[in-house]
Amino acid sequence: MIDEPGTAPGPAGGLAPRAATGPLTTLANAGVGFAQSAAGFVARHWRGTIMVATFTPVAIYIVYLIVSGIIFWDFRVYQSGIAAYQAIGTPYDPQYLLEHYNNKFAFTSPPIIVLLLSQISWLLTNPIWLGILLALHLAAWFFIPYLLLPRADRPPSKDAGWMYGAFLFALGLLGTKMFVSGNATALVSWASIGTLMFSISKRNYLPFWIVLILACQVKFLFICLAIVPFLLDKKIWQPALVAVIVAAIYASNYVIAPDLARGFSHAMQQISTDPMYIGQAVMGAVQAILRKGDMVPRSMFVPIALSVHAIYAVVLLAFAAALLWGKARPRDPHMAFLWALSAAILASPRIIENDVAILVVPYIVFFRSVLEARGPGLVIAGAALIVGVSLSMTPIFMWGGLVAIIGMWFGIGFDWILGGRFPAPARAS
Repeated sequence: MIDEPGTAPGPAGGLAPRAATGPLTTLANAGVGFAQSAAGFVARHWRGTIMVATFTPVAIYIVYLIVSGIIFWDFRVYQSGIAAYQAIGTPYDPQYLLEHYNNKFAFTSPPIIVLLLSQISWLLTNPIWLGILLALHLAAWFFIPYLLLPRADRPPSKDAGWMYGAFLFALGLLGTKMFVSGNATALVSWASIGTLMFSISKRNYLPFWIVLILACQVKFLFICLAIVPFLLDKKIWQPALVAVIVAAIYASNYVIAPDLARGFSHAMQQISTDPMYIGQAVMGAVQAILRKGDMVPRSMFVPIALSVHAIYAVVLLAFAAALLWGKARPRDPHMAFLWALSAAILASPRIIENDVAILVVPYIVFFRSVLEARGPGLVIAGAALIVGVSLSMTPIFMWGGLVAIIGMWFGIGFDWILGGRFPAPARAS
């Protein structure tokens, strides 16, 4: 019998289909084989894969900034602000900063910091001292995720590499920008978080309160960190007293340097509705929505946004207090700390990129926990992640990451409630 094309002799002399062997089939089979091999390789070496996928764009970005000469731009803001104060008596004139120093960013430090830096301006101009400041900035930036990671995941743990990579890469390289911006909040955040952890371990918050009062002179909203002792140890009067002291120091600016204080207040009013400075908190999201919708007068943006944010913050903190003060308090003190710290940052009416970068580390730790628990928290966190990704394609794309983080925070909280205990961090093999 003469076989027909594409057939082979079959049972009882019949014809059976012959396996196709054309070039397209061969190519497809090769592609499937390669995909299977690649998937197997990634499954076996997923940590290294994540590290390559995250550290590569980070390195490219840093090299680009160095070559372009625009790295550490916030250092220049501090330098130009103090130079402007020494030249015209105020660092709060944006037009002067732009025309004379090509600085398009506002100087937002309070008068007491201006007076201090003007006395030690060599700290911002002398190459040796600039190098020391840069080294301190680098160390603080490295140790922020180190402090926040569970002890078992810190270097030289096999999980430290991919976790650091995720910190550097997530949400548009926010962890990397914390370093390359040169913003002072990295150093202050490290000092505040480190002292807070030390104070919690010693059951004595005095060192933290001292550092927090100083930190609030750099950025007033660091006062939100006072929420952590309130949530973990029901401290009420101490945070209230610290808030009064910080407010009194700010008020003293009007006595020490009244002209600077008025300039500072005016600058804060100007940037309170500026899209560049409204931040990534719920308050900023509401302002962005109001601006896009053109629904209310501009003068009402801040009052409406602040009211909405206040309701959200009360709900968030009430939820946190109910959990941390209840019987299901986490067995792992570090997990309780991460959850309380996240609540304090999320409650702030203005969250900047550095704050969101700090939240990335708890997000990673919580993500592993909800994966292990496989409870409703995973559904809540997953839904929030989908919403966050969807927001990234809208005019309020800046808040997509915040939505995902808030969803994860609430999700793991619900796992905690329903499970009767806080899930321990998953340990990947």
